[in-house]
Formats: sequence, structure tokens, C-alpha cells
Amino acid sequence: MISLIASLLLLPVFFLSVRFLRPGWTAPIATALLALHSGLIIYAGMFKQYETDVLVTTLVFAMAAFLKRRNFGSAAWWIILPAGCLCILLSQPAIIMLCCLLVRSFFAPVPVSVWRWIALCGLAWLTLEGILYVHLYATVAASPYMRSFWTDSYVRVGDTSGWLHAMHSLFDESPGGAIPGLVLALLGTAAIFAGKERSSFILAGLPVLGVIVLAILHLYPVAPRVWMFLSPPVAFLAAIGAESVGAKAARLLPGYTRLAFTAVLALVCGAVVLSMHGRTQLLNSVFPAARILRYPVTAAKVRRTVHTLLAKKSCDPIYVAARAAPSWYFYASAEPLEGADRYAFLEPVMRRNSPAFGDAEQVAVHLPNLAPQFDLRVGCREEVYGLASGTPYRNFLPQEGRISLPGWEQNEIDRMLAPGRSGFFLYLESTGPFESQPLLDELTKRHFRYWALDPSVSVFRVDR
Repeated sequence: MISLIASLLLLPVFFLSVRFLRPGWTAPIATALLALHSGLIIYAGMFKQYETDVLVTTLVFAMAAFLKRRNFGSAAWWIILPAGCLCILLSQPAIIMLCCLLVRSFFAPVPVSVWRWIALCGLAWLTLEGILYVHLYATVAASPYMRSFWTDSYVRVGDTSGWLHAMHSLFDESPGGAIPGLVLALLGTAAIFAGKERSSFILAGLPVLGVIVLAILHLYPVAPRVWMFLSPPVAFLAAIGAESVGAKAARLLPGYTRLAFTAVLALVCGAVVLSMHGRTQLLNSVFPAARILRYPVTAAKVRRTVHTLLAKKSCDPIYVAARAAPSWYFYASAEPLEGADRYAFLEPVMRRNSPAFGDAEQVAVHLPNLAPQFDLRVGCREEVYGLASGTPYRNFLPQEGRISLPGWEQNEIDRMLAPGRSGFFLYLESTGPFESQPLLDELTKRHFRYWALDPSVSVFRVDR
């Protein structure tokens, strides 16, 4: 609900702010580009902070418009100071946008007395950010697991892959994809410099440059979701680029200004269609966020399959892959348990230092290991929770680059067969083919038959 409310608020806030900061076609074009940002649409239905990050960025645009409207007077700063503190409490990357707001105010034609307000806001906001970092963020930043997770997610000056990741994080989810988004943003930047619009560049271009510098210094990782707070500045730059192209087209077609801008917008929409690749469906290419529409259907099928499986009251054991344990707990929680507490059992199983934690490092998993401590008896049935495959997830690491521990699949099948079982179930939801396929191949080698309970769900029945 919070994400949905934030997504509904940010568009009018952004439109009104940009319309005041830069009158003309920039506001409607920028708002349209932001509304079609697939990441914003996807996360509007998820309990994640990314939508709030974007809302806070648009609020900083609103603060810039408010300061301009009040001529940077002292009365305005009495509102800006607490508003900035609220932004920091709502969003971790807000401090980046707020610093750019202060830089923009510093270079504005204001009396020297305003500089005291700039210094006061800077001191208050940085102090608040420091307190939050010490009490909330420092532990996460120092976590070996998180450092390992983000290890390949920074920009290295001599490594082109990092720069490509940065470009895709900024523009991939924009309408049309990376190339049209990049081209429009570069055109917008050129138009800003040509028009000597220093304040526009500070508000839109400086945050992007600042985050790239932080990524080079290994202080802020590269990923589309954590860079999503930059989508309003990027949409602002792209809109200026589209507007500049429309203005040049209007000069070539005197008296047809609206037609010229309509043609430019048509070209932007055409770029969306041209961004299709491979065998991707038209709807999914034109509107990447359409893929989120498939998620509720898939989730409903998994829930129905699990409920059907548990309703049979079968005594055959169920193997739950390490990465599948959270979703299994979620879908199986409707089953009434007698004499068993699945949550209490799984709480230590899924800790980061556990060999059954899905993203456990290879050093945490010692094979062979029948691991009876990870077997939970539920009535006459046993739930066997899998050991990790030693393929921890890394941001930007493709699935084809992940290889399970030697002997891992043999060990896991041995665990299922140890008490002489001949039939069981496999729950492999949330696992990738680098884990599920080796297990299924091992079953084939041992002359077991397996079939999916539902063709679209990774839940299998296994028999000799």
C-alpha cells in the first residue's frame, strides 16, 4: 500500500515541480517518461522502499521549485530545513539529492544571508544522515555477506562492464530501453549547456555524476533498483532532449509547433517498438512492466499446487531446496501442524551462517553430509531441507556463471534415499536451472522417474 500511494503521488508532484522550474513541454514529456518507467510500475505493487526513494526525489524537485518561487527567502528555508530531514528519514539516497539542492541554491543569485541557511541545512542533514548510518546502515555495510553480494557491482575506471552496468541501471527500464534513453539524456545535457541552464544541470545531471563517482569509490553499488531514485532526474534530462529536438523540428516547420512535438513523441514511442529483441512478445517489449502481470498467476499456481500436495496427507517425504525454503514456508503455513513448529525450526536453518542458507558460501558447506539436523517431521511426513549448492547470488552475475559444488547433487539425492525411500516430492521453486537441473539429471542417472505436478510449477513427484 505504501509503495502504491508513493507511486500515485510522485507523478503530480513531479509534473507541477518541473512545470514551474522549466516552463514549456518539459513537464508533460518528463512526466510521461516517468509514468512509463517499468521499474516504477513493478515496484508499485511490492513492499519495497524503491518507490519511496523516487517520491522523495520528486519532493526535492518540489523543494527546488518552492525555493525559486519564494526567491530563496528565509521564510522558505524554515520549511526546507525540516522537509529535508523528513526526506532523509524516508529515503537513504535522499542526501545525494539534497546536497545537489544546496549546491543549486549556492549558485543561485541570492544574498549572502542565504548562505547561512545553506550551511545550516547542510550541517543538520549530514548530521542526521550520520546518525542514521551509525545506528542503521553501518552494520549492513560491514556485513561480509552484503559485501560479497555487491562485490561486482561497482564501476572500475578501466573496466567497460562496470560502465555498461551503470548505463543499463540508468536507462534500461526507461521507455524504449537503454539506447533511446541515453541518447535523449545526452541531447538534454547538450541543450542545458547550450542554454547555460546551470540550475537545471545541478538538479538533474549532478546527482547522476555524484552517484557514478560514489560507485567508482565503492561507496554506492550499481543496480537498477538502487539507482531508481535517479529516474526523475534522468526523465528530466531526456525530456529536455526531446523538447530540444521538437524545437528544432518546429523551426523547420513554421506554424506547426504542435505537429513537430507530436512527431518527436511518436519517434520516442517508435523507439520503444524498435527496442524489441529476440522472441520477446510485443506487449512485453513495448511495455516491459507487463511481466509483473504474470506474477500473480504464477504465485496462485504455486499456492494451489502446494495446498493440493499437502491436502493429500501423504507420508512421502518432501525435499525443499535451500533457496526454496522461504517460499515453502509461506505457502505451507496454511497447513495446521500438530507437535511441530516450522517457524522455530527454520529460523536457525535459514541464518546466513547455516549451510542450508540458500546463498551460503562454498566454505560453509561440507560434503558429504546427510545433515539429519535439517529434517523436520510433520506428522508421518518428513520435510528434508536442502543444503546450499555453494552458488551465492552476486549482483550482475548471470545464472550461467554459477556452478554448484562438486558432488552437491549426489549428496542431496543420497539424503532423500538414505532411509531406503523409493518415492518423494521435490520442491524447487525459486531455484535456478544451475541448481534444479543437476538434481533432475542425477535422478535420471539413478533411473528414477519424475514429473511436475503442474507444468508451470517446479514441484515434482519422484518414483523408481
